[in-house]
Amino acid sequence: MVYDILELCDMLMTELVDIATKLSIANAIRYEKNSLIYAILDCQAMHNLQMPELIAYAEKQNVSNIFLCDKQTLIQKILETEAANIDNNLRAINSPAIGNKYNEPIITVDPFTNRKTIKWSMLSDWRDFIYTKSIDENVCLSFTFNHIDGENYLVFQILPVDFILSKGDKIYFLFDNGKVLEFILTNKSFKVRKPWGAIDWYESKVTISGDNLRAFQDNEFKQWKITFCKTNHYITSGDTASVSSAKIKKMATAFREVIKRETENFLPFFDQSLELNEEANVSQECHVYLMIDYSNNYHKIGIANNPDFREKTLQSEKPTIELIAAKKFINRKIASSFEKALHTAYSKKRIRGEWFRLDAVEINEIKITLQS
Repeated sequence: MVYDILELCDMLMTELVDIATKLSIANAIRYEKNSLIYAILDCQAMHNLQMPELIAYAEKQNVSNIFLCDKQTLIQKILETEAANIDNNLRAINSPAIGNKYNEPIITVDPFTNRKTIKWSMLSDWRDFIYTKSIDENVCLSFTFNHIDGENYLVFQILPVDFILSKGDKIYFLFDNGKVLEFILTNKSFKVRKPWGAIDWYESKVTISGDNLRAFQDNEFKQWKITFCKTNHYITSGDTASVSSAKIKKMATAFREVIKRETENFLPFFDQSLELNEEANVSQECHVYLMIDYSNNYHKIGIANNPDFREKTLQSEKPTIELIAAKKFINRKIASSFEKALHTAYSKKRIRGEWFRLDAVEINEIKITLQS
């Protein structure tokens, strides 16, 4: 019988030890519960590997003296190495000297674009995602924050019973203060295989704004809800007894910190709430502005009712940003049309969103236009 992570999490330690013993996992009684769950999942997956694949995996895990081992001995060596790594991370969690360094990023660089991808090798006492269950415990929804190809994402992985997430489905997050975040999937899910599991997960992702990330940092996560657009039915999580809100806060905080530290030309997180609040005041005077980030010489062509306030907001994320010029319009509709025209004119210089890599001539063109 092959066990999945949901079944194993619900078992008593004595039941886990019994399963581990049947899988020939040595010294199972010495494992902590989470480490033993991983060992069982790993063991199930590794038994399905051919010996060359298993040796390659052992080398990746820095297992020593692997070439004279039979298959079962090699599996045991891998499990012992992984258990030691997990236990070290768990000890780090409880060490006040280390703090929240147990949120360990995996950073890779695309040699063609020189852009970084930032994911996680360890989050709290789990591996790479925060794991939660539906109220009927039939569905496991996991989520995390990733930085991919210059964009910041909230990434979902789901362990399905009889469905997967589809384009148009909505995922809601409820916090203890009543705040609700809504995310709409714009692409279909794709299949992923965990290196430590014998079952497939399905992954989806949505871009995340600065104020969304701040909600995870500052509020106590309470519950999630998934609404399926094709059937109009929904599922919800139970309470968060199975996942600490503190872990989610630390994950969000660590993500923001690692993005600032590891992204050479860091662009501030877009604050969706500022835009929505301003869009509600469509009849107010509105400005199109040009800003510079002196740390990388990127320029932002944007729109705001109060460009000075927008400058201060962006400076809270990155103090090297400064307002260069702004032009006032009678209302937001006209300002928005003007902004879009500038975006179109300099579209070949776009880096991401409203940020552009402009030369001196183009900067001067925009300054003259906004000051006229």
